[in-house]
Amino acid sequence: MADAEFNVKKYVDAVSKTTMTKLNETDRVKTIAAIQDLYNVIQYDLFMVDLPLQVSMDLDLKKAINFCKVHFDTAVLNDPYGIIESVIKVHQECELGSYIALTNVAHYLDTRSFADLTSLVNETGLSLVLIEFTELKAKVFYKNCEFTFIDQDFVDWQP
Repeated sequence: MADAEFNVKKYVDAVSKTTMTKLNETDRVKTIAAIQDLYNVIQYDLFMVDLPLQVSMDLDLKKAINFCKVHFDTAVLNDPYGIIESVIKVHQECELGSYIALTNVAHYLDTRSFADLTSLVNETGLSLVLIEFTELKAKVFYKNCEFTFIDQDFVDWQP
């Protein structure tokens, strides 16, 4: 699941951008005031050093969000279901409009987690494509999903 961890991290920019665009005016003013306060404290400390140093104020919210080092919680990134849930929620929250396709999810999730995943996908209304390399007899694991079996040589398929 290490590859999935990398894939989750790529969503941080989308989350940051969405957060920035969804800030209401009150929160935007508070954020800019906090940035100004930070610059003022640093400028004051530099003044106290008695050197001709200045700070250049930059009220760019994107830089402020980057400064905060937005990232996913490590506990989430260590849990296969947490990773998948985060990907789905990012797609929903950020309205990415792209499809989510995952492979071999059944190798990482137990029956209960897979049922939770099915419920989450139904709640969000997003489309999720799961590509599993499995046998036809494993169809019961996917009982609440659309399931199409394709054999190893891609000749025989059945819904």
